[in-house]
Amino acid sequence: MLIFNIMAMVVRNMRPRCVFLCVTITFITLFIIEDIIEIIKAKRVHDATSTSGGGLSQQIDSQTRTGNKTTASSRTRLGYDTDELITMIARLSYVLESTSVKLNNFGIDRNILDTALVNAGSRTRLERVVANAMLQRRPFKVGVLGASASAGACIDGIQFTYASRFGAILSKLLIGSVEIYNGAIGGCDAQYYCYCAPTHLELERMDMILMEFAINDQGAPFWQERLLRKLLLLPKRPQIVYVNFILGLWIIDGQGNAENREITPLSQHYDIPSFSFSKVASHEKVKKKKELLFCPSDDFNHPGIQGHEVMALYLVQMTANSIINIAKQLKDGAFKFGGVDETLPEPLWSEANLAWEANCWSSQRPLSQPPEGDLTPIFNDGWNLQVPKDTSARNDIKASWTTRRAGNTMTFTVPIISEQRVICNVTLVTLTCPTCGKAEMYLDNDSTTLTSVRSNGLYRLPFYNHIANVKPGNHTLTVRSIHDEPILVAGLVTFCEPCKYSC
Repeated sequence: MLIFNIMAMVVRNMRPRCVFLCVTITFITLFIIEDIIEIIKAKRVHDATSTSGGGLSQQIDSQTRTGNKTTASSRTRLGYDTDELITMIARLSYVLESTSVKLNNFGIDRNILDTALVNAGSRTRLERVVANAMLQRRPFKVGVLGASASAGACIDGIQFTYASRFGAILSKLLIGSVEIYNGAIGGCDAQYYCYCAPTHLELERMDMILMEFAINDQGAPFWQERLLRKLLLLPKRPQIVYVNFILGLWIIDGQGNAENREITPLSQHYDIPSFSFSKVASHEKVKKKKELLFCPSDDFNHPGIQGHEVMALYLVQMTANSIINIAKQLKDGAFKFGGVDETLPEPLWSEANLAWEANCWSSQRPLSQPPEGDLTPIFNDGWNLQVPKDTSARNDIKASWTTRRAGNTMTFTVPIISEQRVICNVTLVTLTCPTCGKAEMYLDNDSTTLTSVRSNGLYRLPFYNHIANVKPGNHTLTVRSIHDEPILVAGLVTFCEPCKYSC
């Protein structure tokens, strides 16, 4: 009471502006004192319970099976420290404020962000996998599937990609580290990853998977849905997030990407978060600042370093809000593992409903994997494995088996093993180039399977050459060049579906 009487006397002799400042400082001081008291109380609770034992994995398994709430006495047995949680909540709250300030510096306010979040989606999976990582004090694992934007085209260093920046910021906030596994290969679409995602990424280990296909997925949308359904049913039930970029030239030309046609319907149908970079970059307040968001060295086409930073900040905001919710529940002893619906809704595109199996051998690789890949011929006459020399600035190594002479051949083994009654396609993946020519391929030295191979086009994109109606067994595939023009072979795939009638 004496303190307040003294303050009242001081205030009566102050100017209005000084009164306001004094009151503000007083309230801030009180809030700080309150936080200190809370930390002291939490420390006492922690000290009082620190002698109790218990198996961490058993506690987690028990919660997962029964859905029981944790109690104050079990918090220490779960292996986390209350002080750490309080500190983490404070850090996360600060980061939420600072990311908003950074986005405002780009001219991106809350209204633009709300517009760009085309679907907020469910965060149940995210909260579940984050809590599991926190309680086990293991790394939180984030996987990336996408194309050149995710691979770091035009930004001179993979440390500047949105995925790397997201991981770097999040690592400072979580109890435990964050590991980024970038499986992105420039030019690749959802069809390629239906075939080859497990070749580039250990999908079963991922807690979160970022999907970036808005630029390159210009084909049949059922491939995107097939991939999405496969990822949603992975054993960990990871959180899937759509990150949708657009090329700067497309904004100038008024050209859209794959968002409206397939990604937005899928994100809404499966309740998945989806963030639209195109809605940010095309907004009138931001559109004039293209030099901030797009890369000037390729005519403002790919997203630049600041464009990647915007996407990273969105991902941080989305994840931080969920982590704060988890941390508060853990601190209060009220966390409960929520269940994940094991069933999926009916597909939007009927072709996506079919079960399928795929095997992939690819010469393309993320930077973290050996550059030669696992595509190795058993016979080779005149083909060379062409590996890009300087890959330090990007995440992908787009190697390929190449020839420039007519009549050169190479042969691969093609094992198709399945316990189901299936019928399969054998697919040769070539990379397009403006000067590329033609080749031919056939199975098991059988001329009736002779099929043309094409690879003429722009930008080194994957092109899929199929031999259909192949039965399981051990096969060989022979490729032969026809003209003195380059042919780039980058992958071999078997893709099998259940027999509809008889095989």
